Amino acid sequence: MKKRSILIPIDHKWRDLAAYVLLGLELEARGLEVNFCRNTLEHFFIEYYQPDGIILNQVLSEQSEMYTKQWANHGVGVYILPTEGIPTLSGMYKYAVGGFSDLSGVRRIYCWNDISKSRLLENQTIKDNQLVTIGVPRFDFYSNSFKSICLTRAQFNAKYGLSSDRKNLLVATNFTQADFHISNKGFLLQDAKHLRYDGVMNDLGNGVEECARLDYESRKLLIDSVKKMAASGLNANIILKLHPSESHQFYVDELSEKNGQIAIISQELIWDVLMNCDVEIKRSCTTAFESWILEKPTIEFRLNPDEWYQSEIHSCGSFIATSHELLAEATLSALNNPTKFTEKYTTCRESVLDLYCGERDGLRTVTLANDLAKDITNQPPAYWGVRNYKATAIAAALGFNDWMMDDIRVYGLKNFLTGSRIDQLGRLDKHVHYSDIANWRERLAPLVCLKNSEYLGAL
Repeated sequence: MKKRSILIPIDHKWRDLAAYVLLGLELEARGLEVNFCRNTLEHFFIEYYQPDGIILNQVLSEQSEMYTKQWANHGVGVYILPTEGIPTLSGMYKYAVGGFSDLSGVRRIYCWNDISKSRLLENQTIKDNQLVTIGVPRFDFYSNSFKSICLTRAQFNAKYGLSSDRKNLLVATNFTQADFHISNKGFLLQDAKHLRYDGVMNDLGNGVEECARLDYESRKLLIDSVKKMAASGLNANIILKLHPSESHQFYVDELSEKNGQIAIISQELIWDVLMNCDVEIKRSCTTAFESWILEKPTIEFRLNPDEWYQSEIHSCGSFIATSHELLAEATLSALNNPTKFTEKYTTCRESVLDLYCGERDGLRTVTLANDLAKDITNQPPAYWGVRNYKATAIAAALGFNDWMMDDIRVYGLKNFLTGSRIDQLGRLDKHVHYSDIANWRERLAPLVCLKNSEYLGAL
C-alpha cells in the first residue's frame, strides 16, 4: 500500500528550513512520506507529488484561497503552520493570522497561541475544531536537546572574526518596506494589492508608500547609531544581523568602510546568533521573544519620532531607547551588568512568553508531528485522478539539477553564472536547495524523538 504523504513548501531557508526538516523527519518516523519544494511553487509540485497533505505558512491572497479549495476537493489536507504566529502590530494581527481570508479549504490551522486562535474564530469560514494551539515549533531549537547542533561561542567568534576578549552586541533588523521608498515602488503597490494588506496599511501608517518612507528613515537612523557606537570605542563586537527578507546591499554600501569591530551577518540561523550574543538591539521583532527565552538583555530601538512599526507586546520586556544617547547608555549598562539590567523586565517577559509562546519544552515539533500524522492517517487517501502533466513537467524543470532552472528564473542568467544569489528584491540566498535539505537531514536525524515502530504501536 502506498505511504501517506505530505508536501512542505519552504519560504526562507535561513528562517524555516531547519525547523521544517526536523518536522519532516518526525513525520517520516511516523510512517509518512515527506517531500519539499520552494514556496510559491507548490501549485506545480502538488501535482508532481500528489500528496495527501500540504503545509502552508499562510493563506492571504485570492489565488491561495482558490488553490486550497481545489486541493481540498481532491481530499488533500491543507494545514497552516505560521512562520510568524505573533504579528507585532495590533492593527495587523487579525489580517496576519488570516482572519480576513476565506479559509474554507483549510483542514487545520496550528496556532502559536490562544490569542491567534480567538482572532481566527471571528472568521466565519472556519470552525473551532479546525484550530489547534501548538506553541512555537521553531523555538524548540532553544532547548537543551539541540545544543549539539548549535555553534559554540568559540566557533561563532572564529567564523566571523570576532575578538574573544569582547562581549558580542547584536543589532537585529526586522522585515521592512524600506527599499521600496527608493526603488521597486510598483512591486510594493502590486504586492500590497495582491496580498490585500493595502487597506490595513492605510489604517496603520497612512498607506504602503508612507510606511516604506518611515521604514527607510528608521533604518538610516539605525545605521547611524551603529556607526556612532563603533566610533565611540565601545568595548564590544558589534554584530549586524540582517533579516532574510531585507535588501542586504543597503547595509553593505552604508558600512563599506567599517572597521573590524562590526560584522554583517546575513546567512546564519538566528538561534546561532542569539545564543552567542550578550545584548540585543531590535525593532519590535520576534527575536525579542527568543532573547527573552535565553534571558538576554534587549533594547527596543525607537529613535524615529514618527515610528509606525512598534508593538507594546514586543517592547514591554525591553528598555525603550528614543535617542542615541539613551541607546548608548543602555547598551553599556546591559553589557556591564546584564542581570541587573533585565531584573525589572522579568515578570513582563514571563507573562508575554507564557501567553504568546505557550510551552517551551523543546517538544512542540513532536506534538505537531503526532497531530499531523494522526490526522492524515485517519483521513481517506487523496483522490487525484488524471495527473496534470503540464504542471508536473514544469515542476520537474524547476527542480532540475538542484533547482538550477529556478535559480536562473529567480536570479537571472548573469547572476546565476557568476554565483551571485541576490534576487530582484535584494535578498541574499533566500531559496532552498536540495543539498541544503540533505545537510539538515544528516545533522538532525540523530535528534528525532520517536521511531516509527514506537509511534505505530501507540496508535
